[in-house]
Amino acid sequence: MKKLFFVAALFLLFLSSSFSQQLDHVLGEIIVQVAYGSDIRTVARQMTHLNGTATQLQLKKELSRPLRIWLLEFDFTKINEHDLLQQIRKIRSVENAQFNHLGDYRQTVPDDPAFDQQWMWLNTGQTNGLADADIDLDLAWDLTTGGLTADGQEIVVCVVEGANRNHPDLQGNLWFNEAEIDNDSIDNDGNGYVDDYAGWHVNINSDNVNDNSFGHGTFVSGLVGAKSNNGLMVAGVNWNIKIMHVDFSGVSEANSIAAYTYPLVMRRKYNETGGQEGAFVVATNSSWGIDGGDPNNSPIWCAMYDSLGQAGILSCGATTNDNANVDVVGDLPTTCSSEFLISVTATDDEDIRTFSGFGIEHVDVAAPGDRAVSINLNGGPTNSSGTSFATPIVAGLVALLYAAPCSTLGAQALGAPGATAQFVRDAIYSGVDQVPNLLDEVKYGGRVNAFNSMQIILANCGPCPKPFGIQITSFDDVSATVEWFSTDSTLLTDLQFREVGDTVWHQTADVSSPLTLTGLSACTTYEFRLEDFCANDTSGFTNTFVFQTDGCCIYPDGLAIVDVEETTASISWNPIFAANSYNILLLSPSDSLLIEGLTSTVFDFDNLDSCTVYAVQVQTVCDTGMTVFSPPIPVKTAGCGNCTDLPYCPSRSLDAAEEWIASVSISDLSNISVSDNGYGDYTDISTDLVTYQTYTINLAPGFSGFGFNEWFAVYIDFNQDGDFDDPEEAVFDAGSASNAPVAGQVFIPGDAELGSTRMRVVMKWNGKPSPCEVNIPHGEVEDYCVNILEGEPVDCGTPEDLASLNITDSSVDFSWKSSVNALEYEVRMKTSSTQNWMVIIAQDTFFTALNLEECTDYESQVRTVCSGVKSDWSASTFFTTECIIGASISSDVLEHWSISPNPFNENLNVHISLKSASEVAFELIDITGKTLLDVTENYGVGEYTLNLLYRISDLPAGIYL
Repeated sequence: MKKLFFVAALFLLFLSSSFSQQLDHVLGEIIVQVAYGSDIRTVARQMTHLNGTATQLQLKKELSRPLRIWLLEFDFTKINEHDLLQQIRKIRSVENAQFNHLGDYRQTVPDDPAFDQQWMWLNTGQTNGLADADIDLDLAWDLTTGGLTADGQEIVVCVVEGANRNHPDLQGNLWFNEAEIDNDSIDNDGNGYVDDYAGWHVNINSDNVNDNSFGHGTFVSGLVGAKSNNGLMVAGVNWNIKIMHVDFSGVSEANSIAAYTYPLVMRRKYNETGGQEGAFVVATNSSWGIDGGDPNNSPIWCAMYDSLGQAGILSCGATTNDNANVDVVGDLPTTCSSEFLISVTATDDEDIRTFSGFGIEHVDVAAPGDRAVSINLNGGPTNSSGTSFATPIVAGLVALLYAAPCSTLGAQALGAPGATAQFVRDAIYSGVDQVPNLLDEVKYGGRVNAFNSMQIILANCGPCPKPFGIQITSFDDVSATVEWFSTDSTLLTDLQFREVGDTVWHQTADVSSPLTLTGLSACTTYEFRLEDFCANDTSGFTNTFVFQTDGCCIYPDGLAIVDVEETTASISWNPIFAANSYNILLLSPSDSLLIEGLTSTVFDFDNLDSCTVYAVQVQTVCDTGMTVFSPPIPVKTAGCGNCTDLPYCPSRSLDAAEEWIASVSISDLSNISVSDNGYGDYTDISTDLVTYQTYTINLAPGFSGFGFNEWFAVYIDFNQDGDFDDPEEAVFDAGSASNAPVAGQVFIPGDAELGSTRMRVVMKWNGKPSPCEVNIPHGEVEDYCVNILEGEPVDCGTPEDLASLNITDSSVDFSWKSSVNALEYEVRMKTSSTQNWMVIIAQDTFFTALNLEECTDYESQVRTVCSGVKSDWSASTFFTTECIIGASISSDVLEHWSISPNPFNENLNVHISLKSASEVAFELIDITGKTLLDVTENYGVGEYTLNLLYRISDLPAGIYL
């Protein structure tokens, strides 16, 4: 016992020591980056055991597909996490591995009242601070207010946290993925994210990035780019900008890697398509981090900034809000060594750093962050302090510099994205205002200055910059209007244009923006270019811009089918400038209908057949003739039943390349399939299911190679309301994940609506499925129709002859006659003092109830459970459990004694529990005090039961002690 006590004491001491410090990483999680072409699942298979102990290592989440980064989890209570990390790092296919360290938002809650002036932009001493302790943003705004590069590229900053995107002072400056159709459950732009219209939330796999509970991200977004010059609240660094939001639930390395991957994917896509797809993300803002973080422990996180930078994205990171030297104590991410990470500390309105971190090796620059003024969660202005609010000023400055009137900068950003990002970064570093107290505290010795950095950009753009912001603002068949901007050094501008393919340019000299080109030919492709002339130099011609005049006789695009009913539907399309009229061709399985001479771009069909698939095509009629018909657009009329008529919630997986639903069978429905890329619509397959009946469903996964663990679930919309929300509609759940086929029983309840309804089969890798999840990481979803028919309820008889037997102080046996069609029985019991029944399932007609209260009156009933129905409750049986007299005694020898039953009849049992060997005396006395039995016996340690009546016989009825 002393040895056991000593071990327990050591364990308590260990807990006290280890938890006196803050936990710095998520227990049981490791982030792994595998080499190109390697499979993370191979790593998991290699590490199933460590030193003979099962690791229970599982693939929890894919954090970054393009960078091959995964989050793994294991049982940290059984495995030494440091040993496991070292072993994983030794695997040849692993490039990097680390723990998932924890961080926090970097915000210091101020106790000062709100200011109505943004001293950070222009400091005149209005807050009793030092005049000109600002970033000279008013001077930079004289050159550009942000939004577009000189050659018209839309600039995007990614704020890595959520915000109130409904805030009035952010409207017009929010980024949306216009290549994605919102809420259609399809990855329209092929970037690997489904329905990422408003951004991305890495924990819930959706674009729900609206944070309406925590104003941190809204304040940050307002500094980057609150809509300016609109008469509302505050001005952002950029008057016009597109702010992308990527959110997560909780600051951790895993979440940050997954979050950074989204802007990385979008910028890579932009670079690869020459700016036609993706997003021109130039900066990320991270106003969060890990105090005391060591970059040596976070190689994957730190390397992420290099990957972003090579794509052209500068990352701005907030250092700690602790007045500490991060070169000594550490910090993440600001001590990461990436050349593409700008580490930022905060200064006040006197250019003094007080509460924030510093470090001449790792902290690059300072920016205003003490009582910075921005918008709050739902309004503003308000002020707050923290490096959280210095950093978005620098991220906003990156975007503003990309909008400099330098026509070569945008082209450089596409051709050499990494080098251009470094050029902008160097302009920020070289442009700082040197501040004496910062010379030994930050690497570049000062606080950022927007105007200085803008001048550096322009100085390296040539003495006579080219026109910028060039665009065609309107056109018709014979004219087009061109707009552009020129710098103050421009004396005049020339424009040249010609038909594409022509060798001769038409020149218009000394023109001003906007310029309307007239006398053009209809349906003709033109190209144009601009050149500025300065006092002693010329800019040279810009890149060539191409446009086509209207007036082409083409078939319409934008065909849309809406308001589809059983016999009616509406079609609309985009108008064609050259059209005199339109023709519609309606194709059915058995016939076709041509409708001619339409002058409207909307047409309503009627007299259609219900539950029929049609195809619709449109043709344009012009002066020069008719076009071919447009590609057919299918439309299916309603009336096939609720299975296809109701708008069910979408559900699909993001990746079904390696695992998918291979087969589904129930009743006479049997479907064998290959991968359907995440979702298979098999609603053209149906079977009849009868109420009150139970059916066997068989489900099997399919794999391209390794058999992963898959979790199946099946749902049927019994009440035909277009969802699967009711509990009985979850008809099958495998209960766990495995790589083997599964089978189960599906019962059709008697109250199910008759007719055609939807059955959904969901297979999810390594996790419990739900019926409306649209971003399942791996797995597949399939939809079927089932036709519910009315059946007859089975005869389910009420049990008879319920009896209670073998009653003790804590248990009772029940028996009853069996009932026809019984699947099982339900036994319910309650005491005489309560109205609450306790229900217990019994598989047979004999059942033992345990753990009853002694000396208590009970009532009990039983009923039959059949397929889909239950019988009435039987007649009650009443019984009383035996009474026990006893007591616990605080003694070195006797721990407990009791007598049962009480009252006694044929047996009188005495129970004793001894702590040590002892001599025990028993006496039985009648009501007169006469001793009827006196016994003394020796017993050892333990529990004993003695029947005293075997020593005495023929006791008359009465009371005995």
